[in-house]
Amino acid sequence: MSSTKIAILNSRQGLYPCRLHEWVKQTLKVLHSLRKSETIIVSSIGMSTWDIVTIIASKLQLRLELHIQQSENISDENMKNIIVREYNLNSSLVSFIMIDKNEYNKFQIARDISILDSAERLIPISVRPNGNLEKLLLTHDKKTDNSFQLPYKKKRDKISYTLKENESNPIIRTIKDTYICHWTRTSKSKYNHEREYDFYNKILQSDLYPRTAIQNLLHIIEHQTIYATATHMSQNIPTVSFTSLTPIEMIPLFKWRSRYSEMSFEPYGIGIKKEVTFSNNIQEVIYYDKTQKNIFTESDEEIWLTQSNGIVTNWEKECELRHLGNFNFSNISVENILLFTRYKKEASQLHELTGYKTISFEI
Repeated sequence: MSSTKIAILNSRQGLYPCRLHEWVKQTLKVLHSLRKSETIIVSSIGMSTWDIVTIIASKLQLRLELHIQQSENISDENMKNIIVREYNLNSSLVSFIMIDKNEYNKFQIARDISILDSAERLIPISVRPNGNLEKLLLTHDKKTDNSFQLPYKKKRDKISYTLKENESNPIIRTIKDTYICHWTRTSKSKYNHEREYDFYNKILQSDLYPRTAIQNLLHIIEHQTIYATATHMSQNIPTVSFTSLTPIEMIPLFKWRSRYSEMSFEPYGIGIKKEVTFSNNIQEVIYYDKTQKNIFTESDEEIWLTQSNGIVTNWEKECELRHLGNFNFSNISVENILLFTRYKKEASQLHELTGYKTISFEI
């Protein structure tokens, strides 16, 4: 019996999915209905809508045909091996269609065309009206099965809350400059030290998005480590950022950044007494004028510690310090660490769970 190639289609969804979102539930339902059939799931990676299809199909031991963007720096074979490892795929059940390397936005269109052309049956679930995917589906109406389709819900990604200095916990005001702090935020993707499979498997098990700011703080405490990231860092060198600003001075920085579709910081963090930080190789950032050339080169040993003072935003106001690579604080005693949360109830729970003194911004 020949296998039928099936593509399960979703337009771009919100940044913070969980298993209770309707498009996720419906995707899961459709894939479960196919698990005993002679089926090849035509899919891709790189967006939650494709990643979730790929991972569920793999968990159900369905065959996969993945349409992947070629890389200028990685051979096709190495790329396939990386994907198999990252997504925990059964290599005997997956095949690859490599799409010529091009700009990401152009690749997205090329990928969708390639998938729709390859599949023999198209199952749209949550498709944006008048979007690119809907327009492509109109050209394949004879093989489109609309029986599982849901109304498309416009994504709402903005984390919309603000704190007011004059309404904050008075205890927060008493914390002066005795600590340096690392502040977390809701993350849009996996931790640097985990696989895509682990990230999406957690999403498929969670009633709420599992990478909120407080969940990330709990992860830090559980592992006694603040994991380094290369995001927004000089030369993409993974570092851990701290600030010497007091918690009350941080409040104006707890805001949404539309440019990056994320908060700058959120009121969840870990403070470490300054007197122990410098013996742990945490150093003040070296700010420089971006309009001046050749101040630092890639070969400079301290390039990871440098930051332009900014043009639109004055980054010097963040009073940043950095640690090169992951920062493990298991050697720092409990009395030298202070945790912060947004809500009073969270602070009580976190203190009970971890033993660290915890203070909320909420009264």
